[in-house]
Amino acid sequence: MKRSFNILSKLNPQQKKTVQFQENALVIACPGSGKTRVLTSKIAYRSCSKYLSWYKR
Repeated sequence: MKRSFNILSKLNPQQKKTVQFQENALVIACPGSGKTRVLTSKIAYRSCSKYLSWYKR
C-alpha cells in the first residue's frame, strides 16, 4: 500500500480522483494539464492494487 501513496503524492486533487476511479475514464483536458501523468499513474495504481489484493490471498 505504501507504493500507491507514492504514486498519488505528485497529483492534484482532481487527478487523484481520476486515478482512484475504479471504472474506465475519458480524460479530456488542455495541453500541459497532466493527462499523461494521470494515465500512467492510473496504470501504476491499478497494477499495484491488483498485486496487493493477490498478495493478501
